[in-house]
Amino acid sequence: MRLLFFFLLVIGWGLNAQTDSLELKEDKDSIRVIIPKKAAIYSTILPGMGQVYVGKHWYIKVPVIYGGFVGMGMAINYNHSRFITYRNEYRNRINNPDFVSTGDLSVLSDSSVKSRRDEFRRYRDLNYMLSVAWYGFNILEATVSAHLSQFDVGDDLTLNIHPYQSFSFDRSINNGIQVKLTF
Repeated sequence: MRLLFFFLLVIGWGLNAQTDSLELKEDKDSIRVIIPKKAAIYSTILPGMGQVYVGKHWYIKVPVIYGGFVGMGMAINYNHSRFITYRNEYRNRINNPDFVSTGDLSVLSDSSVKSRRDEFRRYRDLNYMLSVAWYGFNILEATVSAHLSQFDVGDDLTLNIHPYQSFSFDRSINNGIQVKLTF
């Protein structure tokens, strides 16, 4: 009985009622309007969602966006962990004069430990700023892509460049370039 029900379900799945041909023509003729502000809001809410809304090459753009965020996150994590290591080492050396370092940090002087601590903090902070810039780039790219998706590049838009030669009243020849933009 279950097999019969499954068979009827699979067979019946492909059967569709006839649709009105006028309805189909209306759907095909309708133009999808892409609103740039909507794309910007979508990308602000969830990075990459504006690119999916616009629909042009989103399958390439979205992984690049998230790859950038993952890369920034990994760089922030790396620099922060190194910063914590050197910060704790420097604090132990300054606060406890009898402290003896072990491992790789034992060969470094106090000033070297301090400079490396500052270096890793600077790189971590720079990666935070780059992450914010990457987020802004995501929003900007979605907005520009939405604007350009509405741009008409039909046959009505042409740029013709031709050599130009004219004669003046004093019988001299003027040579130049003629640029004609038609839209």
